[in-house]
Amino acid sequence: MRFPYIVLAAVLLLGSCSDPKKASDSNFKKAIQAKLDKESVCITAMAPEKLADVGGKHSSTPMIDSLVALGMIAGHPITIIDKDFGFTSSRPGIEYVITEKGKQFERADKNAGMSLGGGSYTSLCSGKKEVVDIIRYSEPSAMMGQTISQVTYTYKITDLASWMRDPAFLKAYPVDLRAADAPVEAKMGLILMSDGWRVPDSLF
Repeated sequence: MRFPYIVLAAVLLLGSCSDPKKASDSNFKKAIQAKLDKESVCITAMAPEKLADVGGKHSSTPMIDSLVALGMIAGHPITIIDKDFGFTSSRPGIEYVITEKGKQFERADKNAGMSLGGGSYTSLCSGKKEVVDIIRYSEPSAMMGQTISQVTYTYKITDLASWMRDPAFLKAYPVDLRAADAPVEAKMGLILMSDGWRVPDSLF
């Protein structure tokens, strides 16, 4: 009658393997991936933006020029109206906006910054981040009322849009694309919650 014991052992083994609170490669990989699923490679689009002409020429920057060349943003001549101390004046300028092509990669981002005109920039994003492997992790320990572990892992970037590899773009926007060519090592701090391991917005 060894059969019941075998079943019981199998149940216990399955339970230990699926314990979300256990410090394990699989649990840490799942928690980190949940965090990376919200991330991609992003740059500030520098649009919408209104800039006054300088010396009879439209104002621009290397970043703006690179995105215009890629068709991600476009500039249109406008008249800028200035109102100061009850006086109104006008001057020629240019307005940069996201194109239909650029809108495919547009993402609202509170960290993208503010335009000179007082509006909010948007971000252009592409690619997905995927955990490749868990290299090592510290033994879970108590700190400031939390159980934490620092995890070292590798990740890669997939599905990156081709325009993000354009030489002129990379000169203007020196983004880190190493993970698009080979797995890159990184570290992340995790905390133990009632339902398992999570990556917090900040540890403390």
